[in-house]
Amino acid sequence: MTRPANVPPTPLSTYRLQFSPRFRFEDARAIVAYLSALGIDYIYASPYLRARPGSEHGYDVVDPNSLNPEIGTPQEHSALIDTAQAAGIGHLLDFVPNHMGIGGSENPWWQDVLEWGESSPYAKYFDINWRPLRSEMRGKVLVPFLGDYYGRVLERGELVPCFEAAAGTFAIAYFERHFPLATHTYGKLLARAAENVAGSAWPVRALAAEFNDASHERAGELKAELADVARDPIVVAAIQNALETFSVGEDPAGIDRLDDLLGRQHYRLAYWRVSADEINYRRFFDINDLVGVCVEDAEVLGATHRFVFELIASGRVQGLRIDHIDGLFNPGGYCALLQDRAEALGHPQYLVVEKILARSEKLRDDWRIAGTTGYDFMNLVNGVFVDERAEGPFDKLYRRFAGISTTFDQFAYRAKKDIIRTALASEIEVLATMLDGIAEMDRSSNDYTFNVLRDALVEVVASFPVYRTYVTNDHVEAEDAKYIDGAVGIARKRSELGDDLVFDFVRDVLTVAAPNRSPKYDRRAVLRFAMKFQQYTSPVMAKAVEDTAFYRYVRLLSLNEVGGDPRRFGTSPAQFHAESAERAHKFPHAMLATATHDHKRGEDTRTRIDALSEVPDLWERAIRRFNRANLRHKTEVDGALAPTENDEYLLYQVLIGTWPTQWLAGGAVDPDELTVYVERIRDYLQKAMREAKFRSSWTNPNLAYEAATRDFASAILSGDDTPFLRELRELSRQCATIGATSSLAQTTLKLMSPGVPDIYQGCEFWDLSLVDPDNRRPVDYAQRLQAIETFRERCARGEQAALARELVAGWQDGRIKAYVTWQLLHLRRERRDTFLCGAYDALEISGSRAHNVLAFARNDVIVVVPRLVRRLLERADGPPAVRFDNERVVLPASAAARYVDRFTAKGFDIRMDRTEKHLAAGDLLAEFPVSVLIPAT
Repeated sequence: MTRPANVPPTPLSTYRLQFSPRFRFEDARAIVAYLSALGIDYIYASPYLRARPGSEHGYDVVDPNSLNPEIGTPQEHSALIDTAQAAGIGHLLDFVPNHMGIGGSENPWWQDVLEWGESSPYAKYFDINWRPLRSEMRGKVLVPFLGDYYGRVLERGELVPCFEAAAGTFAIAYFERHFPLATHTYGKLLARAAENVAGSAWPVRALAAEFNDASHERAGELKAELADVARDPIVVAAIQNALETFSVGEDPAGIDRLDDLLGRQHYRLAYWRVSADEINYRRFFDINDLVGVCVEDAEVLGATHRFVFELIASGRVQGLRIDHIDGLFNPGGYCALLQDRAEALGHPQYLVVEKILARSEKLRDDWRIAGTTGYDFMNLVNGVFVDERAEGPFDKLYRRFAGISTTFDQFAYRAKKDIIRTALASEIEVLATMLDGIAEMDRSSNDYTFNVLRDALVEVVASFPVYRTYVTNDHVEAEDAKYIDGAVGIARKRSELGDDLVFDFVRDVLTVAAPNRSPKYDRRAVLRFAMKFQQYTSPVMAKAVEDTAFYRYVRLLSLNEVGGDPRRFGTSPAQFHAESAERAHKFPHAMLATATHDHKRGEDTRTRIDALSEVPDLWERAIRRFNRANLRHKTEVDGALAPTENDEYLLYQVLIGTWPTQWLAGGAVDPDELTVYVERIRDYLQKAMREAKFRSSWTNPNLAYEAATRDFASAILSGDDTPFLRELRELSRQCATIGATSSLAQTTLKLMSPGVPDIYQGCEFWDLSLVDPDNRRPVDYAQRLQAIETFRERCARGEQAALARELVAGWQDGRIKAYVTWQLLHLRRERRDTFLCGAYDALEISGSRAHNVLAFARNDVIVVVPRLVRRLLERADGPPAVRFDNERVVLPASAAARYVDRFTAKGFDIRMDRTEKHLAAGDLLAEFPVSVLIPAT
């Protein structure tokens, strides 16, 4: 099937939809007309292949070759795509190659591995270390899904042998989970059953003998025969009686028989806490339910991508978003193979990768991708609205109020050490074992003990400045060598090891230079270690920095975003221009995001919190009064008041960022709305406390501290117009006005900058969400469609100026943001070449407040937005209306003589003096908070 003629090969925009049992294919088809009216090019779909039952996100795929039936049928999927393509809308699928879900019994490949161990044809599909340190685990996989220690679970009779007659199979049931028994153990069970079958004993006894040495193929036939025999109720009863002898009960030998039976399996059932130290399969981060997949193997790649290649070949999918690219063994090679296959099928893909770039890191330009999914842009553009001059005052306030003297670098380092020591301890043991084997190859390194090598590795990982390097052969890129050398150098300084020469050896192995030093080092072993090491630094960074340090160090919470760097206090216009120009040159079709399914805070929540950087003195006075007013609501837990000042500081930022817009004016608050809001805050606090791992954690929840902190939030938000609530509302009102202006500017920058802007579901209106699952709440699409239809009708009647004034006056309802989004998405459609491959030119701003304006040109389109607007607002708590004095936007020599504003339809004649063409920023932004100009015709 050829690509539909009306679907562009590269999108001008995307719209992210979160599919789940509550939002299905049919629900998406119902809003295609709205998405088309909004101006969207591609639906950007969350994973919708078969996942664990009840999955709300789809990243726990159990069968990559079928659709998730909870989301819809193949017919409904086809209907969605057909309807979208008829409207000229393409399809971008979020695909998960790195891992699969294994928490239940739904993954047939994993179940086969449990049943057959290394001899399973699917054993190579999963990244399992079949030769772990513990000798009794050789040839086995740890299955850490028990809720208590194995012995206790066994003695309580919670592990129950069962027979599934229809399938002719045996398993161990642990509540709703079933773990298959190895077929070589069927014989013992069936032989015991045959003793209690009268006339039907011979087929059971015959099957018992055959199962002992059956091949994988023959075992399938024997199971079918057993299922046929089991249609006899007498046989089923005999088997059930035999299984009873393996149960905990009156027969004291039963538990020993069951223990012996379990000991002969290809897996070891274990308490989930054991996983940190002994797990022997690669996980997605530290999640036991998600196992790493070896897509570097050609057979595995083909098997796991069969269905997605069918979608590509049929023209159903025009793009792929690759989840967690840094988890793969060879990310660049994978992307190349994927694009090669898509091209062979006649449908090259718009390919973007989920990749987090460190502050100084550049995306590799040889991966054959369009770019990242936009975390880098999200943090770049957010920084535009953070006042860099406030960094010093915020440092001082945070240290004094929260008692925090530690730098973010120190927080991150300690968090990495914590994660390596706890959640990801088993993986470092595997790496240390591999490195120990390499060290033994040559006399220059064979004195390095296992403990020394492990400790050196821990320090290097904890000192790594980026998520990972990309060493794939003997040639190491200069950028990779720089990161490795830097990490080794820092680790050497931090280390308490008596002899630091071991770090030279570690560096030589990581850079694959060791075989050049001595031919005794096996080159393949060294390269494999270096590549496995790379797969480890990524989850350590993610768990330690984003999921730990970001919740511990909360100086300005809006900076603690996925892919962000809290040390980067703001983005100057010059920085924004430089990175935008580079993107236009290298990755002009990279995705641009301001909100995602993974974000810590919604895009408009962030800009409200950003606003605090414009009022540091006001913030300091307010937070100290908040602290005094709410002290009476704290309670003592473990000898100290809860919450801590650090958690309290976080809470007040969250409240300002999320304070409902309809409450800003004051007056009575709807009790039901208040209940919903308080529960959102309470849920967020619980997640934040557990992620921080200071006073509580997911593995060791401190329920008393959590209850005290959540109850504190409930208490301070209750009552009728208390002094605290009045002051919180007043500060929130000011931050909301600043934040709304910044949000409109942010939306404009995203839609006009080089790249492909993504709209996260519902974010065309205000997005005051928090971290998931709060950011996955239902969206009112009927309200949004009504707004777009109104815009279209009124603009068709030539009422842009009046509409713009009304939207500014009623900014709280969010329609003003939808208007900006709608206008600019359609402008992109009208000028496709400009926004797909047009130039990016920064425009100079002159005047006393030049730093408050950011402007650029995309070919002949001029973009002008305000920033840091507190002192420019007509009223601190009024609408987002700004006033400038003598600021000029200097235009290029090729500028048109007259421009028309996209939002107000107002015309502007350029002004000229002896040296330059220019427009007055005050004129451009007098009637609407942002301006996009096109040449008058």
